[in-house]
Parts: sequence; C-alpha cells; structure tokens
Amino acid sequence: MYEGAAVSGASGKRNPSEISSESEISLLLEAASGSEKAFNRLAEIYSPLLRSAVFSMSSGLKEQDVEELSQEALLAFHRAVRNYDPLYENVTFGLYAKICVINGLRSELKRLKKEASVPIIPLDSIPDSDLPSSDPAETEDRAEELRRMIRSSLSDFENRVFWFYYAGMTCSEISEKTGKSPKSVENALFRIRKKLKKLLSS
Repeated sequence: MYEGAAVSGASGKRNPSEISSESEISLLLEAASGSEKAFNRLAEIYSPLLRSAVFSMSSGLKEQDVEELSQEALLAFHRAVRNYDPLYENVTFGLYAKICVINGLRSELKRLKKEASVPIIPLDSIPDSDLPSSDPAETEDRAEELRRMIRSSLSDFENRVFWFYYAGMTCSEISEKTGKSPKSVENALFRIRKKLKKLLSS
C-alpha cells in the first residue's frame, strides 16, 4: 500500500500526502498518541502483512508457539506504529513495519527454540514422580501452592487474562470476556510470560 510513494522536495523529505492517504496518516498519528481504536484499525489494514510474516516463520512449530509468534508480531507492529515518523526519508511505513515485525519474530523464534528443551509442567497436573510423596492430598497441596504463587505475582487483570488463557480461550475471546481491547490482552500476556519465567526459574 505504501511502497509506491515517491520522494519529492529539495530536502529529500516526503510530504505525508505522498506517503499514504490522509486518513492513514491520521490513523498513525492518533495511534502513536495512544488511540486504541486507531491502532486496531491499522492492525486490521496490515493484518495480511502480520499473518504472512508469522506464516513464513511458523513451519514445524506447535500451535502454542505459533500463537506466541502472532502475539509478538502484533507487539512489534505496535512498536512500529509508536516509533514511525511520517517524514522518515526514503522509508515508507509499510517497509518500516515489516522490518520491525520480522526482527521481532526472529528474536521470538530464537527464544522459543532456546526454551524448546525445557519441559512445561501443567499447573494442575504435577506428576507424582516429581514429588517426594505420592499422597494425592499432598500433591494437590503443592499444586495449589504453585497456583497461589502465580496469583500473587500477577495483577488482577493479568490474573484474569492468564486463567482465561490457561482455560483455552483465544485472545479475542478474552478481550470480549474482560471488556478490554485485543491489544491490552496481548500486552498482558507479554507481561505474564516474563513474570512467570522469572518466577519458575527462581
């Protein structure tokens, strides 16, 4: 959409009207100022780019990992919207966003591959062999202790998002359930992953 923009003027700076339509420039400025509505509209416009970038890197990945790549693509796109200057010389927003998304996905893919060998223990199904006692009551007590640690590490909103996500809900379903935007849910999941990684490695 942006790739056909021309460069003009003695300074080499481009007029915003030459970069894209006035409405899209307006969306970029509004989204960069914090408008969730404007960002969601831009994300909708560029959804083919996001899907294509994720698809190009998702070969052989599990569904959960593909979902994490999708989350990172949206977060990287959000960073692109926040940081892009409509007067960037020789760089259209489409190209800038693509670079940001690809770089973000590459970093996330490296993280996923690094953690691929780390076993994940379900929170409500800790194997007896991993515990010093085979007493079902003690096993459940330890699982509940882990749940309490997670709950105490997350904010109220992050707790709601985590347990909905753990129950198998998609980001869109969680958005509808909590009344928050998909971007807010994506950001919460990003924070949750960082907190739980720190908690479980301590």
